[in-house]
Amino acid sequence: MRFDGQAYASTGDRLVLAASNTQEWEVDDGNIGFLGDDEPHPFSHSRVYSVSAGDNTFYAVAENYVDQGGNGIASIYATLTGEFFSEKY
Repeated sequence: MRFDGQAYASTGDRLVLAASNTQEWEVDDGNIGFLGDDEPHPFSHSRVYSVSAGDNTFYAVAENYVDQGGNGIASIYATLTGEFFSEKY
């Protein structure tokens, strides 16, 4: 999974972004973050998951986290892309 694009956060807010197989992200489990300054920040976050055949659900996750001195407003312009690689026997 790849979640990439541009994100804006208000000055004083810390934004954390992640591609995930749950609706949450975990500290030290692969995510990216930045301290907002009302400027665009390009980002790209990738994760690899083992999946079985059938439907699978993945998420683009963003959260205003820890530093919340801004107004809490963020804008994210991004895509969540999945690519499947099959095993060769």
